[in-house]
Amino acid sequence: MQLAARLTIGWENRAVTQFSALHLHQTALEQADYAEALVKQLKRTQADTYISALDCLFRKSPAGFKPIRRFVSALVNLPAPPGCPQPLICEIDVFVYLFLAGAKNFDLLLPLETSRVPAFKLLLADYNKAIQALENFERLGQRPIKPVKYFSPRQYLAMRQIIARASVRDELRALAVLLVSGPSTLTDISTELGLNYTLGQRTLAVFEAIGVVTRFERSRQTVFAIAKPAIPLVIFALRETTGLDLLSNLPLMSNAYG
Repeated sequence: MQLAARLTIGWENRAVTQFSALHLHQTALEQADYAEALVKQLKRTQADTYISALDCLFRKSPAGFKPIRRFVSALVNLPAPPGCPQPLICEIDVFVYLFLAGAKNFDLLLPLETSRVPAFKLLLADYNKAIQALENFERLGQRPIKPVKYFSPRQYLAMRQIIARASVRDELRALAVLLVSGPSTLTDISTELGLNYTLGQRTLAVFEAIGVVTRFERSRQTVFAIAKPAIPLVIFALRETTGLDLLSNLPLMSNAYG
């Protein structure tokens, strides 16, 4: 079966639907034959069917790659059921995709979609403009910071005061987990950072207070995520402090998003 990745940005609290990756995967796990169970579910597809929220099967942890690898590998090796669109589109968060492409050659199994990319390209261009405004401020001394539609200059200056502290290591590492793994509990973050204790809410409270991090309830647990308008701010902050720069790999994979 042919697959293609449609990149998304942001972590809305998405519902589990019939063709969400999490639902398909969990339903297949309940059957004796995982691959056959996927086939049965995909027989209900129509011309406009796509798999949503593939990134929900991934977390940046030692065991976090197994669910998404099993799911995608099984799909690739299946014959396409009658009526199933080819390629079958799988929506996946851009930062999950770029991390997996760099660390696991995931783009060989799931190449980028080559149609319907203008909306993503426009959003990416807007992000790059926002990041460029911060670069001009920090590296060229252009003052004041050029206003952008995603965050205010005041918000960046507040963020700057936080990340400039020598003691902010755990807070930055927690932001990196939220960027790559998406919405997370404090226990999720602590596990993925290899800590022998659970981070306290105060670790993310400094970012929550300035609107960079938000929280919501999911399955009766408090989950933290990067606020969508603040994503360019976090990309720049992590790039300049930790060297994490996933977006720089995107044009190298395909001229579709260049």
